Amino acid sequence: MRGPATSRRLGDPPPEGFVELEAKSHFAGMTGPFYASRPADGSLVLGFRVAEKHLNRVSIVHGGMLATFMDMLLSSAMEHASGRRGFTVRLVTDFVGPAKLGDWIEGRGRLVRITRSLAFLEGELQAGRRKIMGGSGIFALMRAKE
Repeated sequence: MRGPATSRRLGDPPPEGFVELEAKSHFAGMTGPFYASRPADGSLVLGFRVAEKHLNRVSIVHGGMLATFMDMLLSSAMEHASGRRGFTVRLVTDFVGPAKLGDWIEGRGRLVRITRSLAFLEGELQAGRRKIMGGSGIFALMRAKE
């Protein structure tokens, strides 16, 4: 049984400055909602509130959910920094710590390098002040008509 503190956390709105993203796929609609913030430094920050649908059988966020969010984060950071879209070629994740029901998970990604056909990115996920995942990805850049 969940106590009142958890119930309040689950219903908490995202932190100030975050707006809900439109789900651009059925998959994103099922796993979200997701939120974005664009701080004054021009970066892009994504976040989501952990719901029951994100938990595994030991009541922490499922690793697949965190990997999914990291993939979305890096892809979004690539598009934000370069104006180009792409698809995942390689995603590497390092699980550092758990996240629980009601936690606000926030991710920051950065474009490390871009070539004519590939983008290389790094990212980090946090639950509060705790790092829960690090990751990197390589994305194949799509042509303008793809």
